[in-house]
Amino acid sequence: MKRTANILFLIFNFFLIIGYAQTEMKLKKTIRAEFQLPRATWNKAFTKTFSGVFNSGISMNVGRKHFSAGGFYSLTQYQVFPKYYDDPHVIQTNHTAGIKLHYDMLTSTGNGMFSPFISPGYSWIKYTRIKVKNHPSYNTQTSAASVNVGASYNIMIDEWVGVGFIAGFNMIDHVYRPENVSLDEWGMDYSPDDKRGSFKNIFFGFSLYYDLARKPETDES
Repeated sequence: MKRTANILFLIFNFFLIIGYAQTEMKLKKTIRAEFQLPRATWNKAFTKTFSGVFNSGISMNVGRKHFSAGGFYSLTQYQVFPKYYDDPHVIQTNHTAGIKLHYDMLTSTGNGMFSPFISPGYSWIKYTRIKVKNHPSYNTQTSAASVNVGASYNIMIDEWVGVGFIAGFNMIDHVYRPENVSLDEWGMDYSPDDKRGSFKNIFFGFSLYYDLARKPETDES
């Protein structure tokens, strides 16, 4: 995780240098939002039982021409979907905040915008709706560093507004253990290898781009 963070930090600085080299360009202020479906890819103990419900996020950004940076907030939820009413249906909720860095590239026609991004942040994780049998749950709330890497492609309705698609990869320095939320008591088998590795997931969905510099239409008559 530390090696990955160092590599991403170097990439952040690369984008930063490129963005601020565009000193002749005027400042732009944008709001970006997304609604996605998350899918866990690791660790195995988590992927055996939890399914992604939703991920939503919003960021406010300031930049010049290609580069922009700003703060973001996202809300992600995973859940164990029970087959029967008596089954456990634990919910994992992640609140994440941090810095989001974009590098915007318009297509040659100006009708589309491709925007790779990196967003280091910090996640607050909470498990709820826990159903216990023999031992109590513990460590149901925790926090950890996180990094998102991905890209969006927005179809530009005009110079200031775009809607499109987004996909990416997320890493959180949190190791899920089923015994913490009493899921080891419900006949689910987990090997020691299943419980190794920090939390990782992919996400895909819809995105929205809005430039706050947009001027309202006025009647010139």
